[in-house]
Amino acid sequence: MWFYKLLCTCASFGRTTQCSHINKVKIFCRFFRYFFDFAILVNAIFIAVPMPKHVSTPAEWFFIALFTMEIFLKLYAYGPRRFVSQFWNV
Repeated sequence: MWFYKLLCTCASFGRTTQCSHINKVKIFCRFFRYFFDFAILVNAIFIAVPMPKHVSTPAEWFFIALFTMEIFLKLYAYGPRRFVSQFWNV
């Protein structure tokens, strides 16, 4: 719930709202981009540092789920055609 409110606040400049347009605007928010940039950095660290199997396997599934969610959110916000036309999304 706190994460949703943070994204709503980021997108609506201080006011929380539940409008579908605002939900799409959240994807364009700087916080969204920085959050996933940070997740990529943490994932790279998890890949580079040798860890026991009981730590690395759940971490792999977490990052797969996180990046899959990012793709679906971007597809929702941009639409399929615009999503595929951007180089970094493909």
